[in-house]
Amino acid sequence: MVESPQAAGQNLAQMRAPIEQLADSNIIGILMAKEDGPIVYANDEFLRIVGYSREDLEAGRLDWLKMTPMEWSFATDQARKQIQVTGKAAPFEKEFFRGDGSRVPVLIGIVGPPASGSLSLCFVLDLTERKQSEEDLDRLMIERFAMLDSVVDGVFGLDMEGHCTFINPAALRMLGYEGEECLGRNLHDLIHYKTPAGEPLSREACAVTQAVRNGVEMRADYDVLWRKDGSSIQVEYSSCPIVVNGRTEGSVISFKDISERKKAEANLRASEERFRGAFAHAAAGMSIANFEGRYLEVNEAFCRMTGYSQAELLARNYQTLTHPDDVVASIDIIDKLRRKEVPGFVLDKRHVRKDGSTLWVRCSVAPLCDAAGNPSRFVTIVEDITERVDLPRHTDPLTERVAHDLNGLLSVILGQSAILEKRLGAEDPRTANVGEIKKAGERAAALIASLRRSSGEPDSRARVVPLNDLVRGMEPLLRSTLGNSIELVLRLEPEAGNIRADVEELEEVIVSLAIQAQDTMPNGGRLVIESERWNPASGVELPNTLEPRAHVLLTFWDNGSGMDDQTRARLEICTSKGQPVAGLDGVAGTIGRCGGAISVTSEVDEGTTVRIYFPLAAKEGQMTATLLIVDDDPQARALLSDLFEMEGYVVWLASNGREAERLCRKSKPDLVITDIIMPDQDGIETIHKTKESWPSLPVIAVSGILGSGFLEMAKKLGADAVLHKPIDPERILGEVRRLVAK
Repeated sequence: MVESPQAAGQNLAQMRAPIEQLADSNIIGILMAKEDGPIVYANDEFLRIVGYSREDLEAGRLDWLKMTPMEWSFATDQARKQIQVTGKAAPFEKEFFRGDGSRVPVLIGIVGPPASGSLSLCFVLDLTERKQSEEDLDRLMIERFAMLDSVVDGVFGLDMEGHCTFINPAALRMLGYEGEECLGRNLHDLIHYKTPAGEPLSREACAVTQAVRNGVEMRADYDVLWRKDGSSIQVEYSSCPIVVNGRTEGSVISFKDISERKKAEANLRASEERFRGAFAHAAAGMSIANFEGRYLEVNEAFCRMTGYSQAELLARNYQTLTHPDDVVASIDIIDKLRRKEVPGFVLDKRHVRKDGSTLWVRCSVAPLCDAAGNPSRFVTIVEDITERVDLPRHTDPLTERVAHDLNGLLSVILGQSAILEKRLGAEDPRTANVGEIKKAGERAAALIASLRRSSGEPDSRARVVPLNDLVRGMEPLLRSTLGNSIELVLRLEPEAGNIRADVEELEEVIVSLAIQAQDTMPNGGRLVIESERWNPASGVELPNTLEPRAHVLLTFWDNGSGMDDQTRARLEICTSKGQPVAGLDGVAGTIGRCGGAISVTSEVDEGTTVRIYFPLAAKEGQMTATLLIVDDDPQARALLSDLFEMEGYVVWLASNGREAERLCRKSKPDLVITDIIMPDQDGIETIHKTKESWPSLPVIAVSGILGSGFLEMAKKLGADAVLHKPIDPERILGEVRRLVAK
């Protein structure tokens, strides 16, 4: 029976009712659209997804063709073809342009009659959150793979059967394999088939295999893995199960190559054994003590030196063995060692033997540090120096302190008088008074110098002088020596420069050379003395025993009879091959002590030319170098500041080593001058830290303490020059010029 139109309409209404209810629920987006694009119906969820209002819909602004990006046209065309054949299109993903121009990913399904021009019904699901989750998961996977690629430890994954599921580059490098050689392979058979001793290891006995099968964590502090080339590496490793939805699906194994660490541990054990052997059988006395002073270990040599047995020494501390007069100094320096204010030290002191006799010893002390780098004990090498009678540090501590203070005062007296003399000038009547003060200071300095020499310290009269002034000052003496038959000509270049020399010795050299020239001119003649600044561009060849830097050249030439080979050999000269010949009256020795060299050119009847090369001891013009002066004595700081500022230097001042270190870290100076004895980080520690942080920064150490112990330590720590107080202004200026010039 044919259904009436009225009945058909009722049935259609009954079918649309559930669809409309679904659309009104806004669980998913629903729309009805024409084949050529216009959307004629849409529920609120679809409008939310695409960002349009119902007014936009009613105004005809929604067109699914225009809302589809071009790259998704192909998918849309495929769906239209499916509808034409079957009346529906399988759900597929695409994107829509939203009202604000952005895009939204969707999953869309379409049903509609095949007839052209009919409306199609579409169901639309917003995929934004799912796409974001997928992107987050992709990013997380990328990050994890990047992490695996970047770590230095080897990492690989195993399934429940022990087959490799992934392996990182570090593991491949350590094992010598390519990735494709490992993936899918049972790694026990590939890299873990032998014990550390090289014996076969079955899968059942392999701890890693059992941990994977049982889904448990495990760790091994030592094992071996075998490389592709048959060699092995020592490793520590751990295994962690991979659990998905409560079920173990494999494990991740990470391992670290500890071959070098094991080798280092073996070397350390061997080194400790060698140290123990050397400690026990050393000819010198050795001890290890804690910072409370208790002996922890002593060797046989130390027992013999002190007369105590090992058990007796271990029941004592170093203070009970130290002479009462030396206890305070010993405690102070060891306390500085504990606080890391000094890296180590050498100290001459007295021990009291078991029989009550005194033993003079030289102690070389170094810290033993814990794992954090903090001193926890100290080791001492003890040398018996009782038989030596010329110990520079046998001076009474009170005498040393007085000498230190006197030297500091004399530095101020001599320095300030030199500065005042320069400021007043030769015409000022007060200059004579200043000269008397200076002479008194020099006599006092000579007395201190004699004490220093008696303590074993060498002395030097060398100082920085303008060479031209020295030669001009000798002109009357030279003219009277040469007589009227010989013409003396001085050609002194104004900018020749300063030299550092013992003036008295150098004057003797000049007179000796003048007399030598006079002997070659019995009937009269001419002697020319010239000075000039030598540099590599001067055209005069520098003796190859000297460094090619700035020198002052003093030349004597005459028109006398010249010298034959025998006479010329009496002078110590540097030939073109740098070979010295015997000397005349120590001339070459004097020049050598100045750091210079002498050369002679002479032929019979052709005259003689003698050239003397002195290292330049001063720079031209105003110096712009920055000097850092470190001294706890304000007078000493003021003296050196005035002295160097008059020479054109920039001067920074610090009262102790810590303050100096802070200044250096802000802006590095060109040179550091530090006293040795200072509170709150002394000069020894200051030199150590300076050279550790800035190895190329020049350092001058000064001290007023008698004896050479502290200055010797300063040299060992890298001091470029050491000077005793009282400070000779010209000498310290010369050292500064030399080091700044470098």
